Amino acid sequence: MFNPSTIKEFQTILETSFHSKNDTPPITSFNYAIYLRKSTEDELKQVKSIPDQLIECRAYAERIGLPWKDKNIIAETASAKQADRRPKFRKMLNDIKLGKYDAILAWHPDRLSRNMKEAGEIIELIDTGEIKDLKFVSSTFENSPSGKMMLGIFFVLSKEYSDKLSVDVSRGNKHSVEKGFCINKSKHGYIKVGTEQYLRPDGRNFDLIKDAFRMRVERKTLDEIADYLVKNDYSRATNATTKRYTTMNRQKIDKVLKDTFYTGLYIYGKNKVVNLIEQYDFEPAVSFEDFKKINKLSEDSRFMKLFRNYKKDTIKANLMRGMITCAECSNPMSSGLTIKKSKVEGKDDTRYFYYRCDTVDCSNTQNLRPNVIIKYICEYLEGKPFSSEASHTSYLKEMKREAKIKVEEDTRTLFSLRAKKGVLGAKLEQSKQALAGEKLESIKDLFREDIKNHQMNLLQIDTDIEALEVSIASNKPTISEYKDFLELMENLPKYIRGEDDMEVLDFYIRKIFSNFTITNGNVSNSTLSSPFDKLENINVSKGGR
Repeated sequence: MFNPSTIKEFQTILETSFHSKNDTPPITSFNYAIYLRKSTEDELKQVKSIPDQLIECRAYAERIGLPWKDKNIIAETASAKQADRRPKFRKMLNDIKLGKYDAILAWHPDRLSRNMKEAGEIIELIDTGEIKDLKFVSSTFENSPSGKMMLGIFFVLSKEYSDKLSVDVSRGNKHSVEKGFCINKSKHGYIKVGTEQYLRPDGRNFDLIKDAFRMRVERKTLDEIADYLVKNDYSRATNATTKRYTTMNRQKIDKVLKDTFYTGLYIYGKNKVVNLIEQYDFEPAVSFEDFKKINKLSEDSRFMKLFRNYKKDTIKANLMRGMITCAECSNPMSSGLTIKKSKVEGKDDTRYFYYRCDTVDCSNTQNLRPNVIIKYICEYLEGKPFSSEASHTSYLKEMKREAKIKVEEDTRTLFSLRAKKGVLGAKLEQSKQALAGEKLESIKDLFREDIKNHQMNLLQIDTDIEALEVSIASNKPTISEYKDFLELMENLPKYIRGEDDMEVLDFYIRKIFSNFTITNGNVSNSTLSSPFDKLENINVSKGGR
């Protein structure tokens, strides 16, 4: 017969043995690799910089009692979108297999992986017990079936974000280039300025690049031009605050002299051309004629063909784009060009501009020429819908109202920028303090880079704040006399009929109209832009026209 005390002792031994096998070991028994990662693809998501991740990981480790070793810090600036592209990450996994590390600390799961291959490797190392623990500052992980499932979901979401980001960045770059923004390094002789990253002349360095084109026109050699730039201390920088460098040689000069960008015409993608002069007050470094002379461009060259097609197509294709609506299906009509081949050798093909409804199953199959809408606009304006003192008074009132709205919007943006400046200032001080206390030189370099980025961002914010303050102070509507207003309104039909520049014509039309509805090849209805939508009713009620 068993002694009850013996049975109780045996039960206690079994329970102790069971829990010792299944309870999670204390974190102090693990050797953690501290993995930090930041890549250029993260910029749109505002992922924390490597120094910021390091500061938060250290604070987290201290808070939960996790053992910290500076020698275990692994900092990598690389994308995790594709597998086997991160040498430090690969070495960390190999070191885990060799027993050097048995756990990982990171800021977020997406720092470890954004692709399924490496995500699978991490989960497999957890399954085999080679990774005994994962710790994240911004989320929790439990080494259990449900915990691994949640980790897998994190990795899947990170991959989906990465794939979507790639598409969004490509689309965003295309739109940015079309607006004249600089998405890559600044060109020689130019620096990036403003939030839009427009390229502006870089002072004396811009003059030196202009000299380079002039010297080439004068038949100077590439070596002579390179020597001239070096002797005159030519330097290059991305923007006003970045470090300058002065290297220049014949290969770089040759590349500059062949770049159409310096004429104001930027070629990107497959045969796409952007005229930077039309997008903003861009200052070319060389005239188009001198560029042709330097590069001995014939009329049959690829660039000249692109340029001719650009001049014929782009401005026309933008005329009233998005303003024409099909009455049958209520969808916007598309704009396009029909090309009629010339039968005469050497003569350019004829291009016909039109609007067409491309909605599937829409009964409207008729193309519409712009002159139909131009005729409607002119006949409407010839009725003098805004030619009354009441319209003028209301116009001034609306201009004041819109100016007030603009000031309010600018003021809100100004407050937001000032708040952002405060946050960045605090981060700058935090990084400076962290740099002063840092021992590892490799980590010091990361903090120095972070400090430089904060300083650059603060300088840009100061520039934006100054511009907003000027805009707020000067945002007052232009007060036009009634006779001037009346003269403008009465002459508009003549201006529109006689305007050959499609871009100017589009500007005139959009100022007054926002939409045209087309029925059976004619304008059946139109919508006026503000404030003209209010002026018409005022004028009619006062007995105008």
